[in-house]
Amino acid sequence: MIKLLGTLDVLTGISLILLNFGLSNWVVVALLIYLLLKSLIFIKDILSIMDLIALVFVGIGFFAGFNHLLLLSGVYLISKGFYSLV
Repeated sequence: MIKLLGTLDVLTGISLILLNFGLSNWVVVALLIYLLLKSLIFIKDILSIMDLIALVFVGIGFFAGFNHLLLLSGVYLISKGFYSLV
């Protein structure tokens, strides 16, 4: 189960980075809904709280056009996902 969640974190991070290169918004929104649900389920974990913070950054970056926030959140999610896979 942890490997699946880590893989989905990596996919979410990659999709956030690819959003700058024209990836469909619907793919990103679906993965962000997954991230929100996962963060709320495991809310007592510090990394889930950091996921929620990354989600706020993504919201600000997505709606205000700050691509560096999307990149920062994407790199965080990729590194966290790889950490879960190891």
